[in-house]
Parts: sequence; structure tokens; C-alpha cells
Amino acid sequence: LLRIVAILLIIGCHFAQYGGFTFPPESITLNRLWQQLLFLGGQKGNDMFILISGYFLVSSQKVKPIKVLRIVSELVFYTVLISALASISGLQDFSVISILRTSGFHKTSGFNWWFVRAYIVLYLIHPYLNMFLSRLSQGEYKQFLKAVFILWGLIPMLTRFPFAGSMLVDFVCVYSVGAYIRLWGEKLSGGKIYILYGILFVLAEWLLLLLLDIAGLRYAVFADIEIHICGMMMPLTFLSALCFFLGFKELEVPYNRIINAIAGAS
Repeated sequence: LLRIVAILLIIGCHFAQYGGFTFPPESITLNRLWQQLLFLGGQKGNDMFILISGYFLVSSQKVKPIKVLRIVSELVFYTVLISALASISGLQDFSVISILRTSGFHKTSGFNWWFVRAYIVLYLIHPYLNMFLSRLSQGEYKQFLKAVFILWGLIPMLTRFPFAGSMLVDFVCVYSVGAYIRLWGEKLSGGKIYILYGILFVLAEWLLLLLLDIAGLRYAVFADIEIHICGMMMPLTFLSALCFFLGFKELEVPYNRIINAIAGAS
């Protein structure tokens, strides 16, 4: 069920970011605030997917090549199909080059699916990552996570500069938290109250964006900062996703074939 929520958040973020909405920086409107709220969901959804992966994959010691092949083949099929339909309908020029380009392929960088590229590498190395994480004592694990979020969460938020990081580094950090919950998180069971905490963190992040909008009316440096403060490892973004994960983990949802089918398609 959380996978469905996560993918809807990501779709909402893409709609807000790439839907062609433009708002003048000198005005703050309800439409602009609504667009920003939708935008906040994208990295939360990404965090949720990787938390789920860490929680379930930490007990795995084997890579299944068929899983990688399936992910890539599904992406190629649907993106080429959608791109071809866009070409046929006149939304773009009809050519093999344009189909490949808008389907994610690029002549210099390979394919541009940043999430899938990072996730596949994470999946390929997860058995070795699990060996490291499973050998840590609980105290060592906590110190490791503290260091991780100071270096790749707190410092980048305060300085606006990444600390020698990449999306793969963010994935490993979030994966490690999901794995910790599976290995040592029996005391983290707080029930559905975590979902309320997650909502409060979202509202706090939304309020922060509003304050930055207001500051941006006077100081231009604050006008384009929202993407920076909403990254996967940014404290409010990650904490809200983590709380939703912990809350959904405690939900007693019976087996439902429809939910599993939709979640599998995400």
C-alpha cells in the first residue's frame, strides 16, 4: 500500500515540476503554494521506495539478474511506446532518434533514468552492503547513521553544497536506515501515530517553503532554493518519509490482490 502512495507522490511531483506552471517570484498565491505542496512529494516517494528495499533486501545475499532485466525491459517498452505515440500524434517529430532521446537514451550519457540507474547499482551491490551492515553492533550502526546524515543531510542543507555525494550515495544512506529498522528496530513500533508525525513534518516543510517565498520577495537568493531543501537526504523530507514508512509498517492490512497488483506495477 505504501508503494502506491509513494508512486502517486512522485507523479504529483512530476506534474508540479514539469506541468508548465510558472509563478512570478514577486507574488505568493494559493496556486503556487498548492504546486509547491505537490512538489514536496517526489523525494518523499523516492525515500519510501528505498526504505522498503532496505527493509526487505537486508536479509538477501543473492542478486537475481532476471530482476534487473525485467526492470530495464519494462522501462524500454513503455517509454518507447509512449514516445512513439507522442510522435504519431504530432507532439514531437517522428524519427528513431527523437523516440530514443525522449525515451531516456542519450548519445553521451547512455540512458537518463537516474532513479533506475542508481537503483540497479544499489541492487547489484546490496549483498556486500548487507555484509557490512549485519556485522555492526547496534551502537556502531547508530554512530554510522549519525555520521551519514551529518555528512549528506545536515551539512548540505546548511551550506547548499553536496558533501562529495551522488544519488547512489543517497540511496545507500536511505537503504541503511531501512535495513536498521529490520535488524534493530523492534523498539520503533509506535503504531499509526507515526503517520501523524509524518504529516506534521510535511506541514513544517511546506511552512518553510512559504517562509522562503516571503524572504524571496526581498532577497533574490531565497527565490530558487526550494529544490535544494527538498532532496532525499534533507532532514524534513527524509523524516516525513521515515515516519510514513514506520506508520504503514504497523498497519494491519489484510491480503488484497488488487493492492498487490497496483503496487507491483509501480
